[in-house]
Amino acid sequence: MADAVTWADDADAAWAAFSRQLAKAGLSRTALHDGLDLSERNPFHQPRHSFGHIWDEEYDAKVRGYRGDLRTASDPDLWHLRPTLMFLSRFTSPLMISHRDVLDGSAESAFTPICRHLVESQGQYHALALPLVSPRSGKVSILSAWGDEDRAETGHFMRSHASVLQMAGQAFMALLTDPGEGPALSLRERQVLALFAEGAQTGAVADTLRLSERSVREYLTRAQIKLDTSNRTAAVARAIRRGWI
Repeated sequence: MADAVTWADDADAAWAAFSRQLAKAGLSRTALHDGLDLSERNPFHQPRHSFGHIWDEEYDAKVRGYRGDLRTASDPDLWHLRPTLMFLSRFTSPLMISHRDVLDGSAESAFTPICRHLVESQGQYHALALPLVSPRSGKVSILSAWGDEDRAETGHFMRSHASVLQMAGQAFMALLTDPGEGPALSLRERQVLALFAEGAQTGAVADTLRLSERSVREYLTRAQIKLDTSNRTAAVARAIRRGWI
C-alpha cells in the first residue's frame, strides 16, 4: 500500500490507488483530512487538505457544515466525533473499534449508545482512525476507514494491518506536503534510505553497509532533518518522490 502511494504521479492519483487497495479489503469508505485545527470548535469545517468523505457525501457535508462545538454536540449523528477528537489530541497510535463487538459485550460502556446508533442508523460496523502527525503542534491529520458490512474478517483486517495502513498514510502525507526542495542527501544517507525502501530493517542495513546500527540510525536522523519529515516512512517516500533514491 505504501508503494502504491509513493510511486503515484500526484496526490489525487495516490489517493485513488490507496482507496482502491482498501476497498479490496472491504473498506470502501475512506477519508483523509490534513491540518485539522484542534483549537477550533469544528476542526473538520475547513481542513487544509481533504480526500474522500466522512462515511458518505451527505454525512460529510453535515459534519463540515456544523457550526457548534463537535465535542458537546447533542445530535446522535455526531456523538462519535467527541471521543475521536479527544483521541487525536493525545495519541498517535491507531484507534480501531468494532461496533458489533461493543454491542455484544456483557457490560454497557460509554461507547455502547454511540455504537448502537451507528449500526442502526448508518449501517456502520467498523471504524479505524489513524493519526498521521503528532498533536503537539495543535494541528492533526487523520486517515479514516469504515466498514459497512457485519463481517468479522473486516475487523480482523483492520487490526492486523493498522500499522501498514498508518505507514501508507504517512507516505501520502509526505507526498502531499513536500515542498520539492531542500538540502541534498549525502551518499550514505541515500544508501540507508534506499535499503529501508527495499524493506530492510536496521540490522540488515548495518550489515549491508558495514556500519553499526547506531550509525545507521544517525544517518537516518540526518536524512529526516534534511527532508523535514518526522518518521522513516515519510523520509523514504519523500526521497523517492524527489528522485534521490
